[in-house]
Amino acid sequence: MLNLCIMEETTKLKQELDRTKTELGILYEISNAMRTTLRLDEILYIILTGVTAHIGLGFNRALLFLINEKDGIIEGKMGIGPESGEEAGRIC
Repeated sequence: MLNLCIMEETTKLKQELDRTKTELGILYEISNAMRTTLRLDEILYIILTGVTAHIGLGFNRALLFLINEKDGIIEGKMGIGPESGEEAGRIC
Protein backbone atom coordinates (compact mmCIF):
# COMPACT_ATOMS: atom_id res chain seq x y z
CA MET A 1 0.00 0.00 0.00
CA LEU A 2 2.80 2.42 0.89
CA ASN A 3 4.63 1.63 -2.36
CA LEU A 4 1.43 2.36 -4.32
CA CYS A 5 1.08 5.76 -2.63
CA ILE A 6 4.72 6.57 -3.34
CA MET A 7 4.31 5.53 -6.99
CA GLU A 8 1.17 7.66 -7.38
CA GLU A 9 2.89 10.66 -5.81
CA THR A 10 5.93 10.13 -8.04
CA THR A 11 3.70 9.98 -11.12
CA LYS A 12 1.87 13.14 -10.07
CA LEU A 13 5.16 14.98 -9.47
CA LYS A 14 6.51 13.86 -12.85
CA GLN A 15 3.39 15.14 -14.62
CA GLU A 16 3.68 18.48 -12.83
CA LEU A 17 7.37 18.69 -13.71
CA ASP A 18 6.61 17.92 -17.37
CA ARG A 19 3.89 20.60 -17.46
CA THR A 20 6.23 23.15 -15.84
CA LYS A 21 8.97 22.26 -18.33
CA THR A 22 6.55 22.78 -21.23
CA GLU A 23 5.37 26.12 -19.85
CA LEU A 24 8.93 27.34 -19.33
CA GLY A 25 9.78 26.28 -22.88
CA ILE A 26 6.86 28.30 -24.22
CA LEU A 27 7.89 31.35 -22.19
CA TYR A 28 11.46 30.95 -23.46
CA GLU A 29 10.24 30.89 -27.06
CA ILE A 30 8.03 33.94 -26.47
CA SER A 31 10.92 35.89 -24.95
CA ASN A 32 13.19 34.97 -27.88
CA ALA A 33 10.55 36.11 -30.35
CA MET A 34 10.05 39.36 -28.43
CA ARG A 35 13.72 40.23 -28.96
CA THR A 36 13.17 40.42 -32.72
CA THR A 37 11.37 43.78 -32.61
CA LEU A 38 11.16 47.04 -30.70
CA ARG A 39 7.61 47.81 -31.85
CA LEU A 40 5.17 47.55 -28.94
CA ASP A 41 2.25 46.30 -31.04
CA GLU A 42 4.40 43.46 -32.43
CA ILE A 43 5.66 42.52 -28.95
CA LEU A 44 2.11 42.42 -27.59
CA TYR A 45 0.98 40.26 -30.51
CA ILE A 46 3.91 37.86 -29.96
CA ILE A 47 2.97 37.50 -26.29
CA LEU A 48 -0.71 36.90 -27.01
CA THR A 49 -0.01 34.46 -29.82
CA GLY A 50 2.48 32.56 -27.66
CA VAL A 51 0.03 31.99 -24.82
CA THR A 52 -2.89 31.05 -27.07
CA ALA A 53 -1.39 29.28 -30.09
CA HIS A 54 -1.65 25.48 -30.33
CA ILE A 55 -1.11 24.16 -26.80
CA GLY A 56 0.32 27.47 -25.61
CA LEU A 57 -0.36 27.91 -21.93
CA GLY A 58 -3.86 26.47 -22.18
CA PHE A 59 -5.72 29.69 -23.02
CA ASN A 60 -7.99 30.13 -26.04
CA ARG A 61 -8.18 33.90 -25.60
CA ALA A 62 -6.11 36.55 -23.88
CA LEU A 63 -6.05 40.28 -23.21
CA LEU A 64 -3.12 42.54 -22.42
CA PHE A 65 -3.47 45.64 -20.27
CA LEU A 66 -0.79 48.24 -19.66
CA ILE A 67 -0.59 50.90 -16.98
CA ASN A 68 -0.88 54.47 -18.19
CA GLU A 69 1.21 56.14 -15.51
CA LYS A 70 0.44 59.64 -16.81
CA ASP A 71 -3.31 59.25 -16.30
CA GLY A 72 -3.08 56.66 -13.50
CA ILE A 73 -5.27 54.10 -15.29
CA ILE A 74 -5.04 50.62 -16.75
CA GLU A 75 -5.65 50.50 -20.50
CA GLY A 76 -6.57 47.53 -22.65
CA LYS A 77 -4.00 47.37 -25.46
CA MET A 78 -4.65 44.17 -27.38
CA GLY A 79 -6.73 41.01 -27.30
CA ILE A 80 -6.76 37.77 -29.23
CA GLY A 81 -9.11 34.81 -29.42
CA PRO A 82 -12.61 33.77 -30.45
CA GLU A 83 -15.34 36.40 -30.54
CA SER A 84 -17.99 34.39 -28.70
CA GLY A 85 -18.41 31.63 -26.13
CA GLU A 86 -19.81 29.31 -28.79
CA GLU A 87 -16.77 29.82 -31.01
CA ALA A 88 -14.48 29.27 -28.00
CA GLY A 89 -16.25 25.98 -27.27
CA ARG A 90 -15.61 24.76 -30.80
CA ILE A 91 -11.90 25.59 -30.51
CA CYS A 92 -11.24 23.74 -27.24
